[in-house]
Amino acid sequence: GPAVSALLAGDAPANAAPPAPPAAPPAEPEKPVDPRFEISDRDRVEARKWLTYLVERERANRQGKTQKSHLTDDEMQVMLDDRHQKLVDHVRSCSTEEHAERVRKEIRVSVSFRKTGDTEGGKDFYFHHDKTGGRYRSNGEVLKKFLGVLTGGSSRKKPKRTSAPKPGAFEEPAAAPAPASPTAARW
Repeated sequence: GPAVSALLAGDAPANAAPPAPPAAPPAEPEKPVDPRFEISDRDRVEARKWLTYLVERERANRQGKTQKSHLTDDEMQVMLDDRHQKLVDHVRSCSTEEHAERVRKEIRVSVSFRKTGDTEGGKDFYFHHDKTGGRYRSNGEVLKKFLGVLTGGSSRKKPKRTSAPKPGAFEEPAAAPAPASPTAARW
């Protein structure tokens, strides 16, 4: 009627009641909570401590503090001695006892801590031969470049192709034979 058309046109009388809000959806009955999954105040405190620790650690990493700042000189020496022993054991397992003894006497280990990037705080060990000035980055380099031992291990990199491609590598494949007609199979 006229009242509806007046409301639609925006000409509502001054004493007209505002439209009623939409009805709320019916409430679902609460499901019982399994006591194993309830979160206690103690759980919240422990979670807050853990998150604080993680945030502080990330801040320290971003400020350039590395793992090195947390090591004493004695701890650093133990870490270097341990890495040197691992190198000697590796040489012993891949080569001869004489080579292992030579490495034990002539190779010195140093460590460098990464200061930037995604691997910030990571360690890189280097093996030095002071007589020749050689520096090696891995057990394999010590074996190969310092001792001249070929271990037969596989390389991570694939070798580059040095020869021409195989004949027919770029030719179109032969067309597949046409399927037999369904009527031919019946007869």
